[in-house]
Formats: sequence, C-alpha cells, structure tokens
Amino acid sequence: MLLAAPLECYTEQDQNNLDFGLYMLITTMKESIAKAWKVLVHHPPLPPDIDNAPFCPQHATCKKVWVEKWFLVLGCHIHHPSEDFPLILIPEALKGMDHQGMNPECKEDILQWMNANLLYLINGEEDLIQQAVATYHSTFM
Repeated sequence: MLLAAPLECYTEQDQNNLDFGLYMLITTMKESIAKAWKVLVHHPPLPPDIDNAPFCPQHATCKKVWVEKWFLVLGCHIHHPSEDFPLILIPEALKGMDHQGMNPECKEDILQWMNANLLYLINGEEDLIQQAVATYHSTFM
C-alpha cells in the first residue's frame, strides 16, 4: 500500500499511476501520521493524579521507570528507521514490557488510564489511514 511505503520506494509504475491529488493525499496523511508519532513519543503519558494514588509507596521510582522505558524502549521502536511500529501496538507493547523496579499496581493504573484517556490519540494513526482510504474512494474511484 502506497500510504505505508516511503516515497523513495515507489516504483516507476506507482509514480506513473499517481496524479497530483492522490500524491497530495498520501503525503498529507504521511505527515499527519509522523506528527502523531512525534507527539506520542516525546510525551510519556502519565495520569495527572499519579502522585495521589494511595497504593504505592515508591511513586518517584515508578515514574522514573515508566519514563525511561517510554523513551528508551518504546521511543526506539516508534522512531526506528526501517521497521514500522503502528501506534495501535503501544498499549500491548507497554503491557508486555518489563518495567523492572515499578510497582505492578502503578503500571496497571497507568495502562488503564491510557486506555480510558488516550486511545483516541493512539488510534489516530488508524483513523488517518481509514480517512485516506475513504477520501481516495470518494475522490478517485
């Protein structure tokens, strides 16, 4: 699918089949997806009331572990130059990730908060792809 492929990988036939409107649609969606990646990777999600959660005596450590894993592991997956990492995989990747040193209840609390509050952002990439497909069908078919 052209939306997932880097422009440099388009074949001569792909290029010949593109008209300017379709090229702009693909490029605009790619830029929107890249922006969503940047927003997510540079802002580790934490609930605003994380410090008030009563079940954890080591919040400073939990926050540190969460942020380190977010930047050092998840960020590397998202920004990897040759392997696509769809944003929709973030919750499952975080759930399966070893957050050694973090209270398991804190991890679960953050994951539940993310599912309740950030799925619109994580699903944004999929929504952009669906929007591109719908626009293509309504405009070019």
